Amino acid sequence: MQKLLRLSLKKIGEFEIIGYTDEEDKGVILEFPFLGNDNQFLSNNFQNIKCAAIGIGQIKSSALRKKVVDQYKNAGFHFPIIISPYAIVNENVGIGEGTVIFDGAVINTYSSIGSFVIINTNSTVEHDCNIGDFVHLASNSVLSGNVIIGNGTFIGAGATIIQGIEIEHDVIIGAGSTATKNCFAGKTYIGVPAKLL
Repeated sequence: MQKLLRLSLKKIGEFEIIGYTDEEDKGVILEFPFLGNDNQFLSNNFQNIKCAAIGIGQIKSSALRKKVVDQYKNAGFHFPIIISPYAIVNENVGIGEGTVIFDGAVINTYSSIGSFVIINTNSTVEHDCNIGDFVHLASNSVLSGNVIIGNGTFIGAGATIIQGIEIEHDVIIGAGSTATKNCFAGKTYIGVPAKLL
């Protein structure tokens, strides 16, 4: 996800990117240097830099992303909304801070997207959906109209959520699954139709 995020930032062209942080030095990536791990970077006291983007994806839990966001917020950083110029976001859509929308994604009218959400490549959010914070929609996932997604939920690649379904917080919907019924907090669902694992 880090590389996709960097490419999106370059395409947008509104930000000067000084580099990236990580647990280990992966060298120069897409022209951007390594700045140390998060603790090292924050201890260097970059007073003129107060904008960050989170390049951490999610599979089992959003806990690491939340931890990093809290660390940077406590240091006074803010998180812009990042929307690829190749995504479609229709009118009357609300989007929270730190949310990233990648190439080919479509967000339709009267949907509400929380903070620090990842809407990955070619994902679709139809009309009147409500997506909580720290949700990850993997590539090619589809939310039909009037879907509710709770905080911290992961929707796998190619998964479909049928019209009007509610997915509670911290749920995992497996890749390629189709949710035809409401899904309960903290559970994992797989298959077509999606069933509790």
